[in-house]
Order: sequence, then structure tokens, then C-alpha cells
Amino acid sequence: MRAVSEQILTQIPTQIRQTDLDPAGFGYAAIRSVADDQGAATVPSGQGQPLGTTVDTRRTLYPGDQVVFRCRGNDSHGRELRWWLHPQGGGRQLEVRGERVELTWIVQPGSVGDRVYAGVGMAADSRYHRHGGPDEEGYDGWVVFYYRVQPIPRTPRAAAGEAHPTGPVLGELSRTVHVSRMVSRRVDDE
Repeated sequence: MRAVSEQILTQIPTQIRQTDLDPAGFGYAAIRSVADDQGAATVPSGQGQPLGTTVDTRRTLYPGDQVVFRCRGNDSHGRELRWWLHPQGGGRQLEVRGERVELTWIVQPGSVGDRVYAGVGMAADSRYHRHGGPDEEGYDGWVVFYYRVQPIPRTPRAAAGEAHPTGPVLGELSRTVHVSRMVSRRVDDE
């Protein structure tokens, strides 16, 4: 009987590789797709995005601009998914829960640079994760979008060296640099 059982098991195609299982034997959650509001996106995947997928948007942003990321993922065990934005120079932002969510990055003056990233992280509500630490420290999916962030252009009079431009560049008078702000929402019910 045991030989017959082993023979049957070897004939069943395996959908989950051993590396896709956590220490408790559960499959990891997966990001299916992430897209920004201008169409830059990961390639949709039924198998999940490779960890650390990057998207070079070739898009130029300015402080005050908003970028909305539409995120879709799943967990084959029905665990709730936690999503967050992690912009360059800042920590994880507040998380949003659901299989489909929108994360909004509000670009701040401290984000100016030629190749600035906004990372989108996802983890199942689980003790074990594909990468990182246990519980809320780890993550099961990670996608990075790259942008060019330019300072807000001054008026032509200011560029010509006149003493009083129409106003300072946002954040210029502040000693506190806010790298990003985020507004997010769950969209599972839409």
C-alpha cells in the first residue's frame, strides 16, 4: 500500500516548490501586480512577482505631486494581507489591509534626486515571511518604483537673480524634512 501511495504522490505535479513554503509548511503570500497611476507596472503574474521586482518609470515628479499605487495580491491560506509604502529616505508608512489596496505617495522636498525610489511592501498576517524578520518585521513581496524628483521650479524672475521670487520652494524655510506622506485605502469592496 505504501509503495502505491508513494507512486501516486510522485505522479502529482507539484505547484508549490519547497522554497515557497514557510517553516510551518504554509505557502507564502504573493504580490500579483502593482501599478502606478500613469501605467508603470509590474508584469501581471499568476505566480507572484519575484522578490525585489523593480520598475523604472522614467517619470519626473515634483514636491507636492501624488502617485497612486494600485496593488493586488493573494494568500492561498486566506490570511489577511498588509501593504505599506516605504519611500527612499524614510521608514515604513502606515499599513493598509486587503487583497486589493491603493497606496498614495505625496512627494516631499526631501525626496529630490535623479533616481528616487518608492517601495511597496506586502506581508501576510503570519509569523513567518519570505524575507526579513518574524511577524511585522518581515515581508512576502517587495516592488520598487524609480522616479526622478526635481525641485519645484522658481519663476523666471527668480532664476534671473532677482531678490524676491514669488515664494520659497516648498519646505525651504523648514528645518524639518518630511521625506514622504501617504494616504491609503482598501479597495477590496469596489
